[in-house]
Amino acid sequence: MLSLSDKSVQPDFFSQTLLSQKKTAINWRISTAEDRIVRLKKIQTWIKEHQKDIQLSLLADFQKPPTETDLSEIFTVTSEINHAGQASQVMDETQICFNPTSYARDKWHYIL
Repeated sequence: MLSLSDKSVQPDFFSQTLLSQKKTAINWRISTAEDRIVRLKKIQTWIKEHQKDIQLSLLADFQKPPTETDLSEIFTVTSEINHAGQASQVMDETQICFNPTSYARDKWHYIL
């Protein structure tokens, strides 16, 4: 892990990283449903390509059997991605300002 006490890392590195993340977050916030679906499909492809690695990692770290990993982790994520792809048919392009105080009150509020 990098820290400011590490003499080989300049504080400017952290500023540049945070700025880059902020720009990405802003771009993603104003992206279209189609853009989001494309990103989700790329994640789904990566998960399928690395399924064995994910299984081995969870087995090594948490002693989670591969079958349980498939059911509780991989299947859950990939089915949500599939659902998001179907939901894009009914989404409109209205931008929503996220308000954390109303989110707790309105538990059925989903943002893709």
